[in-house]
Amino acid sequence: MEKTPTLEEQPKSKPSTSEEDEEEENVDNGDQYMPDAAQNPPSSPGSDGSDSDSEDEAQQNLQLQTLEVELSSNPSNYDAHIKFVRLLRKMGDIEKLRQAREAMSELFPLTPALWQEWAKDEASLGTGHEAVPAIEKLYERGVFDYLVCYGSY
Repeated sequence: MEKTPTLEEQPKSKPSTSEEDEEEENVDNGDQYMPDAAQNPPSSPGSDGSDSDSEDEAQQNLQLQTLEVELSSNPSNYDAHIKFVRLLRKMGDIEKLRQAREAMSELFPLTPALWQEWAKDEASLGTGHEAVPAIEKLYERGVFDYLVCYGSY
């Protein structure tokens, strides 16, 4: 079974500019993948790669716990917030991901790329007309962050 690449598995290049540019580079290429249960059915007990899958999951859970501890002791650690959001997104834990994004947005202005990623994820999860107002609200919040934080130059 072929594994679809996630945000974390895509090649990374170390830009010589700010971390915000790196976030935009990783987010705004249009071919991002958000795992969900329908696209990632559980593998059967005898399938190839199940050991590495469980090792990957254990590694991710350990990283998640480490980041949770770091953020509880130092909530102003921007890099830990970014890593936490990326890991939750990779794992497909939607509710925790929403909470992590909300917590980060209360402390920091999010970059346009982070707002776009968030809106794109919500749009891919939402169905029907009831999802539109929530997505519009995310875009409004993103524009406000941009105007307040980046518009003062």
